[in-house]
Formats: sequence, structure tokens, C-alpha cells
Amino acid sequence: MLAHGYVEDKYGRRYHVPRERAYKAVNAVIQGTAATVLKRALVRLEFELGMIREEMDAVDPLNPPLVPPGMVLNVHDEVAVECDDRMAPNVPNRCAKIMECHDFSLPLTVDISWAPDSWADKRSPEEFDG
Repeated sequence: MLAHGYVEDKYGRRYHVPRERAYKAVNAVIQGTAATVLKRALVRLEFELGMIREEMDAVDPLNPPLVPPGMVLNVHDEVAVECDDRMAPNVPNRCAKIMECHDFSLPLTVDISWAPDSWADKRSPEEFDG
């Protein structure tokens, strides 16, 4: 494909690479594919968080969550999701399941951590005491 001046990632997105920078072609394919995987996961994740919000409303309409689950921040390959303490035991695993769903033959795993107040306080899911 580089003969045409571009390379394509796994999803068909084209990255234009000048011939004199052909050494960058492999990196463009890898990083482009990774970006598309994360973008698709974020779209599915937002849909799933909406489903969780609807479930919470249906379970206890008179006592809605103070903080409905939602994406707060995406930095490189990390996603911060905020939710009410009552949902904290369930939301991370559902988010991981959604984000691990892709069409690769190799597994891409998701690491989960949670923090009561700040990223500086990140802990493993086993440490959740809510």
C-alpha cells in the first residue's frame, strides 16, 4: 500500500506517509489501529453506561443515584468513569467486558482500578469495601 503513498489500519482508515518517511508506515498502522479500537470501545461504553443508568432508574425510581455513571475523562488508553458508590461494585466489570469485546484473534485485556476520590488513590477491585 505504501506505493500509493498511504497505509491502512485494520479498519481501513488511511494514513498518508511520504515515501521518504516509509519507516513510519508500520507505526502508523499500529497506532492507528489502537486508536480505532479505543474509539469503538468508548462508543460502546457510553451506550452501556446509558443502559446502566436506565436500569438504576427502573430498580429504584424514588432513590436515583447521586452520581449517574458516566465517562469523565479519557487519557491515552485510560478511561475514568464516575459513578455512585452503590453502583461501584458492578460498573467496573461491565465496563471491562464492553471494552474487551473486539474483533481481534488475540485477547486485549482491560485492567480495572477504582479510586474513592482521586487517581492518586487508585486501588484494585478487590479492595473495594462499599
